[in-house]
Amino acid sequence: RLGNTSMKNAKYKKNEGEVPTWIDGKPPFEPLMEVSADWALADQTRTFCLLVLDMENDYLPYMTFMMPNAEAVLAAFRKAQQPVVWTNWYRQEDDGAYGAIDRF
Repeated sequence: RLGNTSMKNAKYKKNEGEVPTWIDGKPPFEPLMEVSADWALADQTRTFCLLVLDMENDYLPYMTFMMPNAEAVLAAFRKAQQPVVWTNWYRQEDDGAYGAIDRF
């Protein structure tokens, strides 16, 4: 049970090094939540798309722990000949929106 909703496809699990800390002096995330699909991919008749958001080199230090899983998912989509959409965010000072959503 997670919150008020029973979810047979989600469970908490101990972080056994899958998600390390990258901030000195801070413990790694604990616990992790493992979520699986509540259906079999082969049973679905729709077309899926993998959306890869902002997978940029600047973020690499924060994403290295998840790269093997991301590469496996990407390989599975390519093997199944499913579409993969890549996005990135590019801004420059004179674009008229620079800093517009970066203010708090």
